Amino acid sequence: MTGKKKSNWFYCIVPTAVVAMVVLSCSGASDKWMGTVDATFKYRPDDRTTTVFDVPRGTKSFTAGLVAGDRVLAVDGEDLTNGSLGEVLAAMNGPVGSVAMVTVQRGAEVLDLEVERMREKKKDKKSD
Repeated sequence: MTGKKKSNWFYCIVPTAVVAMVVLSCSGASDKWMGTVDATFKYRPDDRTTTVFDVPRGTKSFTAGLVAGDRVLAVDGEDLTNGSLGEVLAAMNGPVGSVAMVTVQRGAEVLDLEVERMREKKKDKKSD
């Protein structure tokens, strides 16, 4: 995949779970930060699928139409039907403000959703 900058990622093994962490990095210019879509995803190793786990209301992902339970099939044309969680998360990354074309399966329907990439925000300790 020439010309695409992928972020660094690694797995932490926790009892009964695998947690993927994505390290966002600068794309080269100080004003062009890498970002990702503002939703969370889960991976089921038994059937090798990655699905949307949560889409907070008011986010770009929510506005684009992603919903919990959507199965990720592709990102920007890259087939991720049987991709690992790390591969899906890496494909979601790109310059902040750019659009990720996320292809999902919802029931029998296949949808192409344009999701604007956002800079990762730190979670507040206060609850909404």
